Amino acid sequence: MKLGILTRDEPVYSLLIYREKLKYEFSALGIETVDLADDDPNLDNIDLVWEPGLFSVRFPHPKFQHCSLPVVGTIHGLAGLSLSIREYFPDPFEAEIGQAFQQEVTADWEWFSRKVAKVIAVSKYGAEEIISQYKVPRNKVTFVYHGVAHDIFKEDGPKIAGEKPYLLQIAQFAPKKNVDRVLEAYIQLPEETRPELVVILPNYEGADPEIPGVRIIREGMTQEELAPWYRGAMGFIFPSIHETFGMPVLEAMACGCPVITSNTTALPELTGEAALLVNPRSVEEIFDALSQLVNDPTLRRKMRKVGLGQSRLFTWEKSAREHLKVFESVLT
Repeated sequence: MKLGILTRDEPVYSLLIYREKLKYEFSALGIETVDLADDDPNLDNIDLVWEPGLFSVRFPHPKFQHCSLPVVGTIHGLAGLSLSIREYFPDPFEAEIGQAFQQEVTADWEWFSRKVAKVIAVSKYGAEEIISQYKVPRNKVTFVYHGVAHDIFKEDGPKIAGEKPYLLQIAQFAPKKNVDRVLEAYIQLPEETRPELVVILPNYEGADPEIPGVRIIREGMTQEELAPWYRGAMGFIFPSIHETFGMPVLEAMACGCPVITSNTTALPELTGEAALLVNPRSVEEIFDALSQLVNDPTLRRKMRKVGLGQSRLFTWEKSAREHLKVFESVLT
């Protein structure tokens, strides 16, 4: 099989990881890959086109509209359609741009939905979201989970060691990541006994909250830089309002870090019995979970063990094999 992969010049970082990890695994499965420029793709001498980031940046080149090749596209999430404007966009200017982008995407989807042979979602929840929001026939949508870089995110390795224990939250700055509610819950913990709270929040431009024990880190980090933070943390807090996958949850579990996350969207699919699940819109539930985690070392040890086992279910090799099944089904 010769697979043409639409390659963006400046993809979203998470999309870049997804694309490159699978390209590496595809080669081990005997799939020959060819990068296709998104501004003018050369579609000669390939069997199948894969668009790994539908709606992530902009729509595929119109050349796909009339090509005879089968096309498969991955949709990583439709939070911009599922959530309210206030929950999705950090400020009114971004909201205006985002709404215009969504309108363009919806218009382009009219032709692309007829062309695409199969749509890959990244979770069961993501598949149902696509079927619901874009009225895609159910037999045209399948889901394939991401993997985790277990060579990077593992229990053994360097840890960030501070003077006090710390809780950790990692997220791109956006309202749906629910940082405000985490802070509201954290401040209710007794100040004299609570651990610190480290929030790694790239692109955040606001002032530091005036809450003792809270530290905001605004710099983005590589996977290799993040892993020691997970390993050193007492617990990882990720009560996101909307996630079609939620890679940080798996990264934390793979590093042996207990997880608090949401009982909604795709997150329960990933965690199974390994995490404390909360209503992400309930400060009280987030606080109760934090209290349990901070005050019960036996619970933390149990969660580490179960989380490590759960994370091992997700590998990029397994993900690549599942993608291959989709590609083969389209070609046959």
